[in-house]
Amino acid sequence: MNDPSVTQVQTNLKELRQLIDKLGSTVNQQQQTLITTRAELARQTAVQTGDELARLLLFARRTMEDLERRIQAQEKERNQLQALQEIGAVINSSLDLNQVLSEVMDAIISLTKAERAILLLIRDETGELEVQVARNMDRETIEQSQSFEISRSIVRAVAETGEPVVTTNAQADPRFSAQESIISYNLRSILCVPLRIKDKVIGVIYADNRVASGIFGDADRDMLAAFANQGAVAIENARLFREIRNHLQEITEMRDLMNNVFESITSGVITIDKTDEIALYNRAAERILGLPANSVMHQTYRSLLTALDMPVETLVEDVKQNGSTQHTEMDISVSQRMGMTSLNMTFSPLHDMQNETLGVAMVLNDISETKRLESVRRYLPPALVDQVRDLDAAQRPQRRQLAVLFADVRGFSTYSEYLDPEQLIQVINGYFTEAVRAITKYEGLTDKFMGDAVMAL
Repeated sequence: MNDPSVTQVQTNLKELRQLIDKLGSTVNQQQQTLITTRAELARQTAVQTGDELARLLLFARRTMEDLERRIQAQEKERNQLQALQEIGAVINSSLDLNQVLSEVMDAIISLTKAERAILLLIRDETGELEVQVARNMDRETIEQSQSFEISRSIVRAVAETGEPVVTTNAQADPRFSAQESIISYNLRSILCVPLRIKDKVIGVIYADNRVASGIFGDADRDMLAAFANQGAVAIENARLFREIRNHLQEITEMRDLMNNVFESITSGVITIDKTDEIALYNRAAERILGLPANSVMHQTYRSLLTALDMPVETLVEDVKQNGSTQHTEMDISVSQRMGMTSLNMTFSPLHDMQNETLGVAMVLNDISETKRLESVRRYLPPALVDQVRDLDAAQRPQRRQLAVLFADVRGFSTYSEYLDPEQLIQVINGYFTEAVRAITKYEGLTDKFMGDAVMAL
């Protein structure tokens, strides 16, 4: 990471320091020699000249030392900026939150030479600071089970004010020396900066050294604050990515659940999207319409209606335009089925969160068996019809034991001779009504009427 040009300057300064030291040593030797000389005037002149030369050498030495310190500071700053750039590229190359947090912590320790670094994020629900990751100078994670001996007061102050804090010796700093955590944990060098997204503080970065003082300076504070801004963006991006991934997983699970529900219900469900293509076609729809899903999925619904001769296009368009729910019944011819299939159909709009229509849902119910049973009820007792589960099977020849009932009115022939035809018909109808009611009550079947006689099975 060292710049060759800077290294060459440092080498030249080192050689210059050696020459100055050597020259100073020579001057000292000369001064000691001149002190013992016999020529007083020459001695005084030489001593004065030597003193002046010594002062010049001292000034040169101090100037060189100041130059060395400046070069070292610039080299440190340059290395930190270069490291900041490289580390920023690393942490922004990942969207895994745990990896980003670890990279941020390792980068902080590398840049500041801290003993340990801890990252705390503000929990949205409670507003409390929670430790997310803690790393030491050996790039090892400090487990959550261990006690985090940090200055909570400094952490809270930085989170509330958004201003970074640095102290070279917390034990002697009047701002913090009286705080219990500083005294109890023997904290010395502390550096704490906010993690900020725009104007919102989302957490803080805390770094310290419990052994040595004077580790951090204002330059470290400013550098770490700049790095924290990069880190905050990377952390927020990773956190948003995790939320999106979790939401996507929830949506996927919900979709799978809905697919299982659609596949298990007995009603046929067909959904039509904005482009009039069939987006959903469950197993019940396959069974009712006699068409496999692979032949109709992503095809226009009109092709399906044409194949089945279902004149419902007007209803579909009305639902799409007006958002109303429509109901209808119709009979269609389905392949591999005898006779007509009766369908009860409901057309409903599909809405999004903004209540905009996304398509149409068609719900189909096969009511063929129900209608056939209703027609049979006209001439069969209801109790008998209720016992018939399969009308086609019930209509096939079967061998059963039956009881036959014959009933007539005693003396009806003599009685009828005294009645007018209208009165006779009225009496007969009343008698037959009561007879049928009694036969039906005991699940019998009226076979025929003969005069005043009734035959039942």
